[in-house]
Amino acid sequence: MLTFTTWAAVTLLGSASLCSASSADCSAGVGTGWLVCGVLVVGYLTLHVTIDLAEHARERFGQRRAAWLTCRAPLLAGITTGAGAGAALALGPDRAEGVRQALDGVPGTEAAFISAVVAVLAALWGLTVAARLPSALRQRYTASE
Repeated sequence: MLTFTTWAAVTLLGSASLCSASSADCSAGVGTGWLVCGVLVVGYLTLHVTIDLAEHARERFGQRRAAWLTCRAPLLAGITTGAGAGAALALGPDRAEGVRQALDGVPGTEAAFISAVVAVLAALWGLTVAARLPSALRQRYTASE
């Protein structure tokens, strides 16, 4: 849960800093420098939590594949959630108009487009991880018998 939360936070902060850097209409009320600083600090803490989870999973499962897949599931779910929330915030109050402008390539909508692409790619990768996880766990338990 902590891995999910920290990855969602760092992705949302990254989307907010990208949004405030690319458009004056999308200001977070905080300077871009502070947002980038926040991304770096929270990103460092997020990496520390993720590495700790990976080591714990490796000790628990005894193999890299199952541990890797177990560790990546909350990571990708957090990235999907954070980037999706960042895209929704960058689109503004009129979401349909924001999507139309982002797809038309209107300057200042790059943050919404990039955040949406990151959310979709992370979601697809997460589905792949979720599909591969049962076979990795099955292989781990049949190998130990």
